[in-house]
Amino acid sequence: MTDTDKIKFILGKETSEYLLILVDNFAYPDSTDFWDGNWINTRIKIKVGGFIGDYRAQLRNVDFLDFKNGLERLYNKLDGYANFNCLEDYIQIKIKGDGLGHFSADCVANDSPGIYGHELNFSINFDQTEIHSLTKMIDDLLIGFPIKDIEQIQKNKGIK
Repeated sequence: MTDTDKIKFILGKETSEYLLILVDNFAYPDSTDFWDGNWINTRIKIKVGGFIGDYRAQLRNVDFLDFKNGLERLYNKLDGYANFNCLEDYIQIKIKGDGLGHFSADCVANDSPGIYGHELNFSINFDQTEIHSLTKMIDDLLIGFPIKDIEQIQKNKGIK
């Protein structure tokens, strides 16, 4: 399978600056529980300024769902934040809207979280018209890698 065949999430443009997350597979495909079953193996590619990076990371598909909800709020309100935080700190994205339809994504990439990792801080700017494609990419990711035991999310949030 080539990179173009993989499910992906891209912030920015592949022709200029971007953060690209390519999904390989479930990390624990035989697990059906919420805590182990929702880890996905990914490849993170970054091109910003004079920097180009490429590293592997384990993320959780449930974090993309929270991120999508934040992006939808931003699309409607134009100000506030949408955050992508992952449990292992491989990538953090904090998007802030200015209230006029312009957004800045402040990102922190870490190739090996812990003592010996390397960190890159960068920003990518975009506008409201790009949010729909971001949420569509997340929808595609969640269709290809569905959340296992989604009832656990509801329990964690106190929803019955």
